[in-house]
Amino acid sequence: METRIEIINIMWEDPLTLDDAKKLTGDSDYGVYQCYGDHPVYGPDVLLYIGMALKQTFGKTLERDQFIGKWKKCIQIYLGRIEPKPTSDEAWNDMIARAKNLLLHACIPAYNVRFPDVDRHKELLVLNWGNYRSLLPAVSGYRVIEKSP
Repeated sequence: METRIEIINIMWEDPLTLDDAKKLTGDSDYGVYQCYGDHPVYGPDVLLYIGMALKQTFGKTLERDQFIGKWKKCIQIYLGRIEPKPTSDEAWNDMIARAKNLLLHACIPAYNVRFPDVDRHKELLVLNWGNYRSLLPAVSGYRVIEKSP
């Protein structure tokens, strides 16, 4: 039986302040984001949260995100965009959601409390490009799922 690996490429941008990220409301301002800041147990400048801008732009999503509101004074935000952008919005949304879910399982950020099922992500490979910070350059669904308890 042949295994087909789907590759999702994410291009990560340099950090933005919360105010600058809230200004991103254009047609291509959707994807995954990472938040870094200080944590009382894990220390300074650590990965705190992974979120996604799926049905609303980065700007609108970050405006409403409850986590961001609580910790905004010490946050750096890194935005990740799927490249190349899929031709349909449905495919784009699916890729964003699956990439975020796989990254959550691989990184287990301190302030993410829900970890969706990743069984359908086994044949997924997320490649992180640009300034991906603490993320691994490549995250394999097969590896993440097989190591999970």
